[in-house]
Amino acid sequence: KEILLFWFRLVPVLVFVNLIVYIMMKLELLCNLEEGKASDYGAFFFLFNTFEPDLGICIKEAFLTCFTQGSNLYVEPLWAIHYIFWGGILVLVAICLSQNYNSLKWIFYAVAIFGFSNYYNYFVMGMLVCDLYCNSNFFKKIGEKRVLNGMLFLVAFYAVCMVDIVDSVKSTRIMWGIAAIAMFITFLNASWSQRLFDNKFFKHLGSLSFCIYVVYWPIMQSFSSRIF
Repeated sequence: KEILLFWFRLVPVLVFVNLIVYIMMKLELLCNLEEGKASDYGAFFFLFNTFEPDLGICIKEAFLTCFTQGSNLYVEPLWAIHYIFWGGILVLVAICLSQNYNSLKWIFYAVAIFGFSNYYNYFVMGMLVCDLYCNSNFFKKIGEKRVLNGMLFLVAFYAVCMVDIVDSVKSTRIMWGIAAIAMFITFLNASWSQRLFDNKFFKHLGSLSFCIYVVYWPIMQSFSSRIF
């Protein structure tokens, strides 16, 4: 049930933005070639939206293939949907299996974070952040000491900025992940961040974040490129 609800939440936005790009391609309103020439990413932008659009493939991508194969022929950011969908399922299954077995949960954390090096690590890290923030007395005590919590946040933030992730070097991803976990927990511990997240504007912005993420592509490839 949760998996189906997750899919139904994502699909309407994907169908909408894919159809928008399909129509813009038909009307020749996209200008990724011009955008590539005007920027330093020509080789990147030249790869997209230069084929003859097909409505069937466009709809199929929004409903199915972006989830199963990471297809992103029409909207480049859809490559991430594959990881968002299956990463969410991975966390959901892990929570269900480890509800009554705390040790199993920590084995899952260790294997997922240290044993593998891919984008699914970040979903496991998010699960770990939530777990530690909600259930760890150690981090709650740190949160009560504002100066210490603030110093740890700054150190972790600096580490996140300084660690250069190299996909072929697993240790860089692990180091960055540990720093990111520490940064998010200390950030959530801060009283000002709690007030920030309780703000109605930011709650509304959070509910729209996925839409903004996928819609920026056709905007960037159309009138914003012409303005530039």
